[in-house]
Amino acid sequence: PCLADRTSNGCAELHDEITDLDNFRSLLKVFLNGEIADGEGTPALSASALLIGMHNIITSTVNPDFGGDARHKFYCATEAMEKISQSLVPEARQIAVTAPPDLKDKVPGFGVHRLRNCTN
Repeated sequence: PCLADRTSNGCAELHDEITDLDNFRSLLKVFLNGEIADGEGTPALSASALLIGMHNIITSTVNPDFGGDARHKFYCATEAMEKISQSLVPEARQIAVTAPPDLKDKVPGFGVHRLRNCTN
């Protein structure tokens, strides 16, 4: 009910989570629309980077008591792709991991966000 009407009873405590979800949906539209970052046809966003944003949102909804701190980690898209390139796929360094400027600080894993600062 809170996704349809944020003013519903009990929805105020879910404000940040609903905002993150709305911003993620906007990021998903960028991906699904195949928007490009440059004239060379480079995608503005990779599926891997999109999954990192989704992971962070899902993780934020899990009670930290479940699995402890080891399971309650938020990742930056650039950091995650670097780890993937070191262990699995060297080409991962070349994958686009930046969010569009209007969403950069609104989806966890890109830019400055309340869950994790990913500016470095």
